[in-house]
Amino acid sequence: MVDGLPADAIEGVEAAVWTETIDTEAKLYEMLLPRLAAVAEVAWTDPARKDWSGFRARIASVASAWDRDGLPFYRSPQVDW
Repeated sequence: MVDGLPADAIEGVEAAVWTETIDTEAKLYEMLLPRLAAVAEVAWTDPARKDWSGFRARIASVASAWDRDGLPFYRSPQVDW
């Protein structure tokens, strides 16, 4: 929801990443994960149901899959990985 715009005027969300200083695939993934999961959360979760502690628990639960697949990601100190 954006103040001043009707809901049907919004097509979706965008998650841009500028890569001019990212020189490896590992660094790119570190910039993308878990940010892409957070963008999905914003896009697909009812605003009334969003909560930071629940998101932290959900994002921590997918870290094992990222580790298993060898994907580097930013381990925020705000999440109990």
